[in-house]
Amino acid sequence: MEIWWISSIVTLMITRVNGTPFGAPTSSCTDMAPNPYKHGAGPSDPSSSPFTFSVSATTFTPGGSVHITVEGGDYKGILLQARIEGTETIVGTFTPPAKTQTMTCQGLADNSVTHQASNNILDSSVVYIWHAPADCKVGSNVEIVATIAEEETKYWVKQKHPTPLAEDLTGKGGLPGCVFTGQADILKTTATFFVVLTTLVMLLV
Repeated sequence: MEIWWISSIVTLMITRVNGTPFGAPTSSCTDMAPNPYKHGAGPSDPSSSPFTFSVSATTFTPGGSVHITVEGGDYKGILLQARIEGTETIVGTFTPPAKTQTMTCQGLADNSVTHQASNNILDSSVVYIWHAPADCKVGSNVEIVATIAEEETKYWVKQKHPTPLAEDLTGKGGLPGCVFTGQADILKTTATFFVVLTTLVMLLV
């Protein structure tokens, strides 16, 4: 029993220190920050980043797609998302190019994309394809946000494309609004509260 317990602690410590060489961990889904034990104490100065985004469009339609590339030289790591402007809510899905893979964040599959291995070299030829939700309208602008690692200890967190993507609802204004993970949880909690409250009232009457 003692050997198993010690082995478990050692395994946990190794995992914590080394993180994963196969892309960003799910613990980075929200703050997009790499593991400091592996990547250093903090990100580089945002103003020093050599990287910029290139997008194929400045608007999106329900079910439409936008191609995204990272310009500015080679890089080894990335965590790329599309978020509702001014929030941490991730929206849409990605088709991952070679040397990358999708992630499940905030309970939704394929809504983030990251590198497959830290020894891969990525560049502007790598095209990330983002897909907007097809059966609902986002109801907001969408920001392209990424953490990009040029080297293991040289990275920039939550770098954004300067112009958010605007939603074009031409001919599709009748679609319902999208319900995202956080909103769904709030609705579920509210519904449960009212069920409990109604039950208590009925018992007291």
